[in-house]
Amino acid sequence: MGSAALLGGLLFSPLNSSAMELGRPQTLSGLGEALSLKLPMRLSPGETLNADCIKVTIETADQVLPAHQVHKTVDYQAESHSGWVWVKTTVAIEEPVVKLSLGCPTQQLTAFVDPAPAAAAKAQTAAAVSSSSNAMAIKAAATQAKLPATAATANPAAPVAKAPARVTVLILGPDRLRFDLDGGSAGRPGKSAGAWQKDGLDPARAGFGLLMSLDPGRAPAAAAAAPSASGAGLGQRVQAAESEFQSLQNEHASLSQELDKLTRSLAERRTQSSPGPAALLALAAALLGLAGLSYFVLWPRWRLRSRA
Repeated sequence: MGSAALLGGLLFSPLNSSAMELGRPQTLSGLGEALSLKLPMRLSPGETLNADCIKVTIETADQVLPAHQVHKTVDYQAESHSGWVWVKTTVAIEEPVVKLSLGCPTQQLTAFVDPAPAAAAKAQTAAAVSSSSNAMAIKAAATQAKLPATAATANPAAPVAKAPARVTVLILGPDRLRFDLDGGSAGRPGKSAGAWQKDGLDPARAGFGLLMSLDPGRAPAAAAAAPSASGAGLGQRVQAAESEFQSLQNEHASLSQELDKLTRSLAERRTQSSPGPAALLALAAALLGLAGLSYFVLWPRWRLRSRA
């Protein structure tokens, strides 16, 4: 724990000369951790130790820990009449000063608890990393500032060659809007108007092409032809979209007409299959007439047969 942890004050009042002698407590834990304390002890020659007789009570600034949160272990060597009493708690100790009461007989001690070593080591590591990072940043800035001055001193009359910028291609969205940030593109042959026209007609490569040079005094050769070619390709795509939309509208109208025809045909079939009220009345009248005619024809014959 450190030297501060070993500065535990020993406050005890033995009841008799044969009392158990306790040494200075050694704290093996830190603040915010469960207490772990090592306490040396010694008995007078001829004395015996009853481990069950030793009772440990721990008191902080605001409470006395219950017995089930305090554990003791006695390690006693009878040959040397000495040993250790290990005191541990199951709860964290947040107070820097704790009081212990041990028997037999009862003795009181005060132990000091240092901050946990992990927290102190973490703070030192963070400070070291921060200092190292600052030193590396300062060294890198000084090196970058020193390089141009060294080059100018070595050959002041020679023109400084510009390093070509790194090509960065960004493709955004379905239109494939491309930004070509290439300062050395002026030295290379650019796309012609016909090439840009082909890109506009090809659906797989359709999109805008925007060339941006990092050197204002060296515009790309194809920079003037690119806007007109892109505009022509855009116009053709708009016309193709309009024609496709018109064809879809025509197809929708034809489908609507076909649906109307089918609806009217179905209605006519239903009308023809179901007889109207007039037809039903005519059928009923015909049946009644047929019944009356049968009565007048068959009734006289039936009467003659019944008389005979």
